[in-house]
Amino acid sequence: MSSMAQILFWVGDNRYVIDNKYVQQVIPRIILKKMTNVPPFMAGLLNLGGRLLPVLDFCQFIMGSPAIQAWHSRIILLSYQNAFLGLIGEKVGELVHLQHDQVLSTAYLKPWPFFDQPISDEQGMIEYINAAALFEFVEEQIGFTAQ
Repeated sequence: MSSMAQILFWVGDNRYVIDNKYVQQVIPRIILKKMTNVPPFMAGLLNLGGRLLPVLDFCQFIMGSPAIQAWHSRIILLSYQNAFLGLIGEKVGELVHLQHDQVLSTAYLKPWPFFDQPISDEQGMIEYINAAALFEFVEEQIGFTAQ
């Protein structure tokens, strides 16, 4: 885990972070082009300047229900090695600066391959998302990320 800024977002009562260096921008939720023959957590495709980006509804993925339609539900546009991906979360936008010494040192069963060791702060546990592993996971699940 790095010591740089991370963007914080929520799924229900749980908090998640991803390094800000992978975040291209955060945009309001918009209507997406529906995809067929993909898992339900794939919300659709976002047309960004003629480039179609897959968008994952992280709430649907984690909780089994879509992100709520609210002003704080946003699409986080991520990039990693010239690939692009949208991630829908709730209460998106706070930047936090978590340090290496905040990593929990307990035994941890990773529920998904893109989670790294969780982090602790004064409010409790935060799941840390490994961007590279998230892109690999989406590639395996739907067969592509936007290039």
